[in-house]
Amino acid sequence: MWSNMSRVLFHIGDAPCHGKQFHIDAQDSYPSGDPRGLKITDLLKNLTEKNISYYFAEINKSTVKMIDEFTKVLNSLDGSRVKVVNLNSAEDLSELVSSSVSSTITDSKSQSLHCLAGKSLKKISVDRSSLAWKIEKMKQCRATLYRAKFNGEIDDIKDQRIQLTEQKVVIYLAEKPFAKGAIRYAYAGILNGSKFVLKKTASLDPYHNTMKFYTEMIETQLIAKILATKYFDILKIDKNIKFVDVNLIQIEETGEYYSIEEFIPGEFVKWMNNAGGLNEDIYSCALGIRFFN
Repeated sequence: MWSNMSRVLFHIGDAPCHGKQFHIDAQDSYPSGDPRGLKITDLLKNLTEKNISYYFAEINKSTVKMIDEFTKVLNSLDGSRVKVVNLNSAEDLSELVSSSVSSTITDSKSQSLHCLAGKSLKKISVDRSSLAWKIEKMKQCRATLYRAKFNGEIDDIKDQRIQLTEQKVVIYLAEKPFAKGAIRYAYAGILNGSKFVLKKTASLDPYHNTMKFYTEMIETQLIAKILATKYFDILKIDKNIKFVDVNLIQIEETGEYYSIEEFIPGEFVKWMNNAGGLNEDIYSCALGIRFFN
């Protein structure tokens, strides 16, 4: 059982589980919890260890508190969350299950094609409170900032490498990440009074905490920027795309490397992934750039 890479648990519920911590003023014959002694931490730990994506179909709002509590536990275990979908009618069930499975398969395929596929990954709980940017709650760190630059043109991509300029800095860094992606954790940081996002690989492989590994990732970003500029030069249309400048930073005390970029507030839409998946719900020039590249 659970032998495939893509694993989904689709949970449908119209009422919260036993235990007063999981509901507000609901009738509960077992307010102390499950009568069989089942513990939610143990159950969800089992899911995370098997890399099972947990979807919950919400029928009404009586389960909101329960899912909030479940998400807190998942977050503390590996930084993940319960994925909630709204089930408005029985006719919607088939489509919801299908889309949930499709999303999980796409994510699994994306991870399998990445350079960290098959690697052991660290699991760190996520704490979004660091996005309050309270400098007094962050750790002051001495670090070396490496600014990346590519001096060549599109014809030089194959043969020329990026250049790094070095600068000693002091940065304030949150102790826990505020978000988790498929292969990286994102941390809040403050440098020279400005907000930054520092991203660290989740891999336990020592190679994935080296300057060479991070430089290659940053180089990919710089080359993508060059290709995007060329794309718009060819089309001559009134559209553009801005690439965030990504640099490299090493914390002196721990020796750990992070990529570092400017913090951009707002909601984000994922247009594509490593597996070739595309979000075509809304037209985006990013789709054209992807095929051009």
